[in-house]
Amino acid sequence: MRFRAEVAGTHNVTPWFNDHSHYYNKGSEALHNITEITVGHGDHLAREGMLAPHRAEERISSPTQIRTPFGTIPLPHVEVTTPATVDPEWDRPGDSVTSDHDFK
Repeated sequence: MRFRAEVAGTHNVTPWFNDHSHYYNKGSEALHNITEITVGHGDHLAREGMLAPHRAEERISSPTQIRTPFGTIPLPHVEVTTPATVDPEWDRPGDSVTSDHDFK
């Protein structure tokens, strides 16, 4: 399970370098979700819309054919999984990340 843990106000091209030091900020998504899990309410995260999609492995594949003036030449399909993963929240709209997740 992955939960939302983005940091409000991050404008860094590589936010993962900055975000890790803000997980415990008051009202942050991360602190809210860690608290829910710690007190035994991890099941609330789905209901609150605080679950994040799983990361996917990046795949690179070859073309399956090449068009030439002499016709189309079929090629064997080759797909390679890279060690890099794709963060599904990378392009999350900035206004959807807020710091108002404190418990009242």
